[in-house]
Formats: sequence, structure tokens, C-alpha cells
Amino acid sequence: MTANGTPQFPAPTAAAPPSVAADGAADGAADIGGKFIDDGIRVHAEPGTTSATKGLAYRSHTATVHCVVPRTGSDPYAYFSLTDNATGVTGYVAEPYVAPDRKVRTC
Repeated sequence: MTANGTPQFPAPTAAAPPSVAADGAADGAADIGGKFIDDGIRVHAEPGTTSATKGLAYRSHTATVHCVVPRTGSDPYAYFSLTDNATGVTGYVAEPYVAPDRKVRTC
């Protein structure tokens, strides 16, 4: 209360909205499952087709999808950051070649 007896409330503050991912989950949300939709898919060291190939993925493999790197520059694809569960190789795969179980947060 103020000296004259009126209630004193703290000044309103603008709270920053929580950081929300593409799927509505907060940043840092758990990785999600997924599968590869073809055989012999290149798992790259970095996003982009010119990056070194770390391994190959196949339809029989499942993936743990960490996040998606949005399309940049002249590259026509976004890239999933993922781990091939069959081989343990972690890297990047172009978006058309992976079917995640649900929407993926942005890296």
C-alpha cells in the first residue's frame, strides 16, 4: 500500500513468449523417430549436397530426428539433423528422403 492507503501493484512487465518449435513443443524438446524413404540415401557431414558423405541410409533403417535446418541460399532442400539408428552415423539428410513421425523443431 502507498502512504495514502491505496494498493500499490508492480508495474506490468511484458513477458517474452516461450520459444516454440514448429510442432508446438518448447525448444529442447525430445528427438523424434522417423524412417528413410529410399535405399542408399547419403548422410552428409553438413547440410548441403556438396558436403562429405558420412554414410548411407536404407529403408530398413530407422532414424532419430533431432531438428531441421531450413532451406538457405540456392539449395532447394531443408536438411534434417539425424542419427541413423542402424549404423549410429549422425549427420544431415535432405528433407525429401526422411519421413519423421511428426513435425520437427527448427535447429
